[in-house]
Amino acid sequence: MKAESLLEALGCRIAAGELTDELPSENALAQRYDVSRTTVRAALQGLVARGLVEIRPASGARVCDHEQWDWLDEAVLRWVCDSGNRHMIHQAGFDARLLVEPSIAGLAARHASAADLAEMDQALKIMDSHHQDAPAFHLADTAFHGAMARASHNPILCRLSRALESVQRTLFEHSYRQDESEIRLTVSLHRQLLESIRLRQPDQAEALARELIETCHRRLDEPLAADDTN
Repeated sequence: MKAESLLEALGCRIAAGELTDELPSENALAQRYDVSRTTVRAALQGLVARGLVEIRPASGARVCDHEQWDWLDEAVLRWVCDSGNRHMIHQAGFDARLLVEPSIAGLAARHASAADLAEMDQALKIMDSHHQDAPAFHLADTAFHGAMARASHNPILCRLSRALESVQRTLFEHSYRQDESEIRLTVSLHRQLLESIRLRQPDQAEALARELIETCHRRLDEPLAADDTN
C-alpha cells in the first residue's frame, strides 16, 4: 500500500467517525496496514495538510474538530460524501453560492468586456450541444461560471468562485442524474443570464443567478433524497 492509498483509507475512516480523538501510534498503523513507518508519516502529513489531524510532540496524532477541516479540499469533500453526509455538503455549498454568485453576476453585468461575453457564449454553446454527455456538460457549466466570475473584474470574488468549484464538482460526481427537462431549463436560465449581462442589467442578472442556483439545488437534492429512502 502506498502513502496515497493509506491517506484515502484514514481520511475515509475519520470522515465516517470511525477514528476520533487520538489516532493509533505510527507503529500500530504500520502493522495494521502492512506498510512502513515512512508511509504512515507521509499519509499523516496529508491529513495534517487538510486540517483533519494535528500532531503534537510526545502525544502523537489527534483528529481535529470539524471546523478545522479544509472544506474546500476535494479529497475531504469526497470522504465526507462517501461517509453519507452529502446532504450537509450540498446545503453548505448552496448557501455559499447564494452569497457569492448573484453578486458576481451583478458585477459582470456592469463590467463585462466583449471578450468576457464571448467566453461565456462559447461555454453556453458547448452546454447546449452536450445534453447527453454529463461530464462535458458539467465542464462547460463550470467554464461559464468561471468566465462570469472573471467578467466581474473582482479578483477576490474570482478566487471565491474557484474555491466553490470543488464543492460543485464533488456534488456532481456523487449526485448528478440525467434529466432532459432539467437540462433544458438549466441551459435556458444560463442563456437568460448571459443576455442580462450583455444588456447591462445587474438587478436582472442577480435575480437569474439566484434562480439558477435554486434550480441546481433542486436538481441535486432530489437524487440525494431518493438515495436516502433506498
